[in-house]
Amino acid sequence: MALMARVSGASAQVWDGGILGFGEAGQPYRMGFAPRKRELVLHFPRGLNDALPILERLGKFKAGAGRLYIKRLVDIDLAVLRELLEAA
Repeated sequence: MALMARVSGASAQVWDGGILGFGEAGQPYRMGFAPRKRELVLHFPRGLNDALPILERLGKFKAGAGRLYIKRLVDIDLAVLRELLEAA
């Protein structure tokens, strides 16, 4: 995902489990993206608790354990997604 590469400043790497990660796998401030059969999964290293005001504006998604689950990108506001990634 080009947006994650721009925001993180890191090149994409494939991590275990087919996750496309940005930053070294051992870094504490990395983020990742995994296209799955049912949804797109965005991984946030520090969780999402601090981002609740941003999440309220994102659109349709599910969240849990530092991850966002998005069925279709058209269901979310991409400008708000960028803001969320920058906050992470």
